[in-house]
Amino acid sequence: MVGCGLAGIAGACWYAYNLGYVWQHVRESSSDPIALDYGFRASVTRKLIVWTDLLHQSFLAPYLAWVFLAAALMAVALRVWPGAVRPKWDSGLKLLLWLCLFQNVFLLLVFSTNITVDSRYMFALLPSLAILFMSACAQLASRSVLLILIALCSLQWTAVNYAALRPGDAIAKRSPWLSRFDSSRSRFDELVHLIQITSTVPGRYNIVGVEVPWLNSNSAAFFAAKNRLATGIRCYYTSLGYAQQDLGAALKRIDEFQTLYFITLDETFQPAQNFVNVVSLRVMRELKGSTRFQVVPFASQNGILVLEPTGSKRVFQSGRRSCLPSSQFPQDSIQTETLPRRAWPGQSPWFACVSPPALEMIRPR
Repeated sequence: MVGCGLAGIAGACWYAYNLGYVWQHVRESSSDPIALDYGFRASVTRKLIVWTDLLHQSFLAPYLAWVFLAAALMAVALRVWPGAVRPKWDSGLKLLLWLCLFQNVFLLLVFSTNITVDSRYMFALLPSLAILFMSACAQLASRSVLLILIALCSLQWTAVNYAALRPGDAIAKRSPWLSRFDSSRSRFDELVHLIQITSTVPGRYNIVGVEVPWLNSNSAAFFAAKNRLATGIRCYYTSLGYAQQDLGAALKRIDEFQTLYFITLDETFQPAQNFVNVVSLRVMRELKGSTRFQVVPFASQNGILVLEPTGSKRVFQSGRRSCLPSSQFPQDSIQTETLPRRAWPGQSPWFACVSPPALEMIRPR
């Protein structure tokens, strides 16, 4: 108990120290224009209906809502039925139940006053919902009834996991945070191979210039961490900037990070424009047509495009690689793709590493 209290005090001190940043995040994610990417403006009544539906989808659909309702009705019936055995609750437990109920109603009202509509914010309601559900079940003295409720809860667990993990679209109102299971072996293999040829210089940054479920800075960083177990080398992967909408800012970010490789999808594989891919296609065209960058040979069935700064050379030493200036490399040891290019003015010269073409097409084992 003392440990929990100390942890709570430490958390409160952190929030107090960073109150300005916390409040800025709350304001931007709830009412600033950026919140419109995650929701819409509407009356509190309409928003309350939307959030209640999200509550049902997130915790109770498809069967648990009926289980919850049945347990609550039976609990009420046992409370008023003459001669029924009623468990005795102390005042502290009653206060806890009222607080749980108040928390659910209050937070739904608070959510309804904001622009953002995002089911992630409701995860904090899970403990209070569980307490209310178990308190209703505690009113049921019949063992057979409890076994039926347990069986229905198990059916709920099975149905939800089956719908979430199957390849098809079995969920009518799928949360955007519940990505479909991707069973593509070629995507997996290409991502593994991509990390093997780009995560080779410790501490350097690569930029992933597209946001799709299977290829983004987070998925690349995950595979890079796995690759580090085999090579001992860890590169870092980042994006063009969260929901980047400014082409100039995206190009500046590439320059500031002294990007080792730029990873994206070729034009025909680019996703439909959404708020996280506003400049993805334009940045790809800018770099691919620039004299500053050259295309790295990479065979891909899924459109992966890898670019590197022009004038850099690659060398491998005992399974690892080190960077050398262009003047110290045999010019015939590097094969690059020749493309019509245009100048990209105002940029500083870069220094990067690439790998010999003979090693580019090594498939992961």
